[in-house]
Amino acid sequence: MRVGELVLEHRRRALLALAFMLGVAIVAASPLRAAERNTYSVIPLVSDQPGLAPNTDPNLVNAWGLTS
Repeated sequence: MRVGELVLEHRRRALLALAFMLGVAIVAASPLRAAERNTYSVIPLVSDQPGLAPNTDPNLVNAWGLTS
């Protein structure tokens, strides 16, 4: 092999290694972003017991707190 061919072979292997590492990094990071999207926060708005929510309603019965 000539020197020019060796340089091209080295570059090709380096690019393949870089592409492989980039692919592994993308696949490894995917579940992390998916887990962030599948979360929600529960914020109690009203309760019949003092201290459990910002608003207290002693007449409250069976509050589901559903929103759409």
